Amino acid sequence: MSDLGDLRVEFQVRTLAQHIWAVVSHKLQYKQEESVPKQLVRSLNRASALLETVDLEFERVLAERKVYIEVDLPKVRDDEPLNVDLIESILKEFFPLQNLNPDGEFYETLLQDFAILSIATVSDLRNLLSTHSRNAMEVEEQLVREPTEAASHIFKERLARGVFLSHTGLAHRTLKIRFGDDRVSQVVQKRLGTKKA
Repeated sequence: MSDLGDLRVEFQVRTLAQHIWAVVSHKLQYKQEESVPKQLVRSLNRASALLETVDLEFERVLAERKVYIEVDLPKVRDDEPLNVDLIESILKEFFPLQNLNPDGEFYETLLQDFAILSIATVSDLRNLLSTHSRNAMEVEEQLVREPTEAASHIFKERLARGVFLSHTGLAHRTLKIRFGDDRVSQVVQKRLGTKKA
């Protein structure tokens, strides 16, 4: 690509609040302060200050979450109610890290399914996984050894790495082993709001 010569590219990185402000500014077409009618200056300044506060609060929440994960999570009690961070941490204890989906896992939907099936605490989840994770990994190994034709095409990259199911997929497999395919299908339908009356 030598024909591009001295071509330079600019990347803009902005926070969510900055993005909101940019969209609003574009919609209002107020690119410079002189463009703003004086009757609106005070309101726009208030909105700008609020968005700055939102940015600061998001930063604070992220910092608090980091402390929770690093400090509080390792000391969690067995009767602690499940949340997405606890689920992620516990699944990492039971399943190989190579099975993690690099595009992200769906811990929130898993949390909803667990709740429907009365798996509500750290102890409940650890008991489920202690009892059924080995069987889920046997299913995983079978899927890697003998994938269907469709799976071979869709999950080509994962299969090349020697994995098939993600952590949430393995957790769902433990649910199917414990509760049966039909019951777990009903749970998913209920979560999706597609259960027939």
